[in-house]
Amino acid sequence: MFKYLIFIAICVYGIPAQQTGIGRCPKVDVQKNFDLNAYLGTWYEAEKYLEFIELGGKCIEAIWSVDENNTIHVIEQMINAKLNFVIKGHDIVKPAGNPNEGKFEVFTGGVPFGAPYWVLETDYKNYSVVFSCTQVSLINAKFAWILTRERKPSEEVLAKAHAVFDKYHLSKDLLKTNQENCPGNF
Repeated sequence: MFKYLIFIAICVYGIPAQQTGIGRCPKVDVQKNFDLNAYLGTWYEAEKYLEFIELGGKCIEAIWSVDENNTIHVIEQMINAKLNFVIKGHDIVKPAGNPNEGKFEVFTGGVPFGAPYWVLETDYKNYSVVFSCTQVSLINAKFAWILTRERKPSEEVLAKAHAVFDKYHLSKDLLKTNQENCPGNF
C-alpha cells in the first residue's frame, strides 16, 4: 500500500516536472556547514526546470523565516501574469537528516509527506542552487531552481550557479523566471 501512495505522489508531483526519467536519482552533495540563519530572508527565483504549477507565473519569490518555536516557514508568492492576481503559499520546512547540511523536506498544504529540498550550494548573499529528486521503482522526477537575492542577478552570479549544474552533470535546460515590473511588496 505504501508503494502505491509513493507512486501516486510521484505522479502528482513528478508529472509536472520537466525532468522526469528512468533510473535512480543522481547522486549529489548538499551544502556542508549549512547556516540556516544566513539563509533566511527573501530569495527570488531566477531560473528553474519547467513546473506546470508555475506556468504564467512571474515575480516568484520565497521568504524564509523561523518562529519562536524554531519552526522554519517559507512563504512562496507569485503573480499570475495572464490573470494578474497574486498566488501565495505557506510551507513548513524540516531538516532531513544532519541539521548542519542543506537537506530539507518541504511540507505543503496538509500533505502528510515532504518533498525533498536540497541546497546543493549557496553563498547566502547572492545565489542558491536547489535540487529535488523523488524516485519510485525505476521512475524519477527532478526539480531544480536557481534562487538569487536580487530580482535581476548579474551574469557572474548566474555563471556560478550554472557551474553547480555542471559539477553534478545536471541538465541546464532551465527556464528564466520573469522578474520584470514586480511590485516592491505583495
